[in-house]
Amino acid sequence: MSMTQEEQQVAELTKAILNRIWLGKDYDAIEEFYHEDLQVHGLIDGFALSRDEYREAIEQYLILADLEGFELHDSIMTGDRIAQRLTLNILSHATGKSAPQTSCHFGRIKDGKMYEIHVLFSTLQFFEKQGQLPQNSALMMMAGAKFS
Repeated sequence: MSMTQEEQQVAELTKAILNRIWLGKDYDAIEEFYHEDLQVHGLIDGFALSRDEYREAIEQYLILADLEGFELHDSIMTGDRIAQRLTLNILSHATGKSAPQTSCHFGRIKDGKMYEIHVLFSTLQFFEKQGQLPQNSALMMMAGAKFS
């Protein structure tokens, strides 16, 4: 399935964000790519981060881990709404290990910038691949298992 011109532009915007901010640690690019009224949902339960708060969250995250690479699998756009599916290759500074993390982003574009973002990460899967949790942890916890 080929992308429309708008979907290609959003895919390129996402790649630029990941390359410049997350890989290149160019935090000043946040103002270039994110709208001044940005709202980021999904990082803190029940709370939306502003653009400045999101910058702080990125800086703090990159103290704990590094993005080593990424693959953008899907980028869909309808009107101003976007949906994307990615695999992020994350290096944990705590373990020294790399592992893939599946991510989905849903949001809106305004004035050519990211305006609203809802992020979903497969964090449990990431920690399983890091060896910090046993495989199939979610099923085990649903069955009542506790990890110490």
